[in-house]
Amino acid sequence: MHTVGARIMEGLGELMERYDHEGIVQGLGPMFQVFFTKESKITCYRETLDVNTERFRRFRNLMLQRGVYFHPDGMERIMISAAHDELDVERVLAAAEESLRELPRAH
Repeated sequence: MHTVGARIMEGLGELMERYDHEGIVQGLGPMFQVFFTKESKITCYRETLDVNTERFRRFRNLMLQRGVYFHPDGMERIMISAAHDELDVERVLAAAEESLRELPRAH
């Protein structure tokens, strides 16, 4: 689970950078979060107050249209289970690439 989670986190971060979206992916192993923010790291609740939850909602909806479920609340963690494998990594990252390409960039 740690390997799968790390691959997804790394891939999501690279895709956000490639498609010029301000954001970070942070977490540990099978638990992580996607934040659309200018911060380089979220370290406390107060920092989450400046996270762009509307952009997360749009991203989440685009992912859902592509068959990938993230919790609708951008402050909830995304969880990987023992049922997820390398094929799931590929599916999540392919859906994320399409979604981030479609998601308008922040101005």
